[in-house]
Amino acid sequence: MLRFQAAKACTAAASRLFAPDARLLLPDKILFRGDIRKPDNHLFGAENDMSRREKRTVFRDEIRITGEAEYIIRKAQKRDARVVTLGNIAFFSTETADAWMLDPEDGLALCLVRDGARQEYSILETDSSFQIGWNAQYEIQKDAFVVATADGRVRTITGYPTEEIARAIRGGK
Repeated sequence: MLRFQAAKACTAAASRLFAPDARLLLPDKILFRGDIRKPDNHLFGAENDMSRREKRTVFRDEIRITGEAEYIIRKAQKRDARVVTLGNIAFFSTETADAWMLDPEDGLALCLVRDGARQEYSILETDSSFQIGWNAQYEIQKDAFVVATADGRVRTITGYPTEEIARAIRGGK
């Protein structure tokens, strides 16, 4: 079922997100869960233990979606597993040098890095809104991260921190 929904969802999302009047808005204040990038304050600890989290409320002008994407890309290229949520958007990097951006509400995904290599992607951002060119749909099925692209390809990836990703998406519950 994921395969057929992906093509439809990706096509609909692409047309919706790249329409001239399309906007995804962030509220003035959002709850930021994850690594707040203080040099001596590691979210997941020295051993990359993903059991500790920090939460804080940030104002929209303090963050950039593109900045968070660049941050998670750098972490992936260092094989540093992180999970960060920013409003309704989730970012994660893995020890296998992959990084993804997720829209849990619509089940959409955007691969930022695969095996340490940057992927082509489109994120357009202004001071008040952002647009994302989602290119896949995803599901978390126990220990597997399943991705379906608009061309009908389905990949099942194991080895990702799926439990932590799912927990972060649920708001830490």
